[in-house]
Amino acid sequence: MKTKLLPILFLISITIQGQNYFPVNVGDMRFWDVLTTSDPPGGITYTSTSYQKFAFTDSLIFSGDTFCFWNRYNGYYRFDIEDQILYTYFPDSGKVETAVDFNLQPGEKGNWFFEGEEYEYTVENKDMIDVFGEQVISYRISRESFSSVYNYHAFIFADKFGYIWYLSGYTTGMDSWSYEGDVYGFIMGGNFVNVPLLQFAQVSPVGDRPEDQFPFTLTATVEGKAELVDSIYLKYILQKGDEYVLNTWKKMYKIGSNYYTCSVDLHPVYLEPGDKVLFRVTRYARHAYNGIEVYPDSGFAVMNVLPATSVVQESGNSPSEYSLFQNYPNPFNPITKIKFAIGQDFRSVYQGWPVRTTLRIYNTLGTEVTTLVDDNKEPGIYEVEWNAEGFASGVYFCEMKSGEYSETMKLILLK
Repeated sequence: MKTKLLPILFLISITIQGQNYFPVNVGDMRFWDVLTTSDPPGGITYTSTSYQKFAFTDSLIFSGDTFCFWNRYNGYYRFDIEDQILYTYFPDSGKVETAVDFNLQPGEKGNWFFEGEEYEYTVENKDMIDVFGEQVISYRISRESFSSVYNYHAFIFADKFGYIWYLSGYTTGMDSWSYEGDVYGFIMGGNFVNVPLLQFAQVSPVGDRPEDQFPFTLTATVEGKAELVDSIYLKYILQKGDEYVLNTWKKMYKIGSNYYTCSVDLHPVYLEPGDKVLFRVTRYARHAYNGIEVYPDSGFAVMNVLPATSVVQESGNSPSEYSLFQNYPNPFNPITKIKFAIGQDFRSVYQGWPVRTTLRIYNTLGTEVTTLVDDNKEPGIYEVEWNAEGFASGVYFCEMKSGEYSETMKLILLK
């Protein structure tokens, strides 16, 4: 939410009573974009964006007044609309202090406890601004201090919406940096506006799977403000009969803006038809409204291990289709295995045996970095090994070409 100042200058000199500059309700939340800017020596400016979530989580009564706990400054606050004063209560001392006095006019100063400690603040202005499409009165205060580091802190409060913006700036003789927080969503009095909700749009593959199609890569797609995701973990269990023979947690790695992948490292040698693979995916995002999400909603998804669809060998019983299987393990460091199938279909029969087949590795720039296979191959299932000892961590692509068949898959090297 970017506030927009409107040219209504006469409001600066007018005191308007009855504004609610700090709505307080247990359960209310504010969601923030925080832009960090750094200007070190050398003239290069660095910026980054992070996220915050502030909430009113609890309440208590003191001298007949209800104060709500605010985790922004870990204090208890109450706004008196009639007095136009924000009060803060200190349980340890039993004192109630003024956090902000909204009766002061631009240019006036006051000693307040808004941030939990006493500072001298200056009222900078009162303006009409646009907040989520509504024009409301705003109140901006600031404080500054001079020492070895110059500090400047400013805060904006808006009628009906409360605390919506802050700026913290620091300057030394050599460099400067700042943090600018801007509300982009909130929950207030049960009303939801631009609240960041995340959910799994898809987790795949989830169906039953032949034993010769292990290991494989599981992909989770997140829908919503995916940059809020802190981490996603996969838990999977191999069940043989009534016995759990393997119980593993693995972190899923981000690929692209909202895709997370993880290798399910179950090799066919450990599997047999009738086994079950139980798995569950958990997402953590501490700055989203729904900070934890689990797929499936309860229990585990079940993947039954089916009989193999083809015989893994280099000749003899041949697969009917071409395939490039996901490498195992993936992510890997530094060795991984890649399996591919040359199918006995009309294309190969028409072209005659054997079929020219290549398996090449490319980086994200599309540059070929190595060739694993460049040979004539008869129908069958093959497996090659790539030792990436001399390569940098990152995403690579494996391209298979055989006759008219072409397929590409993604590999992740993590060192």
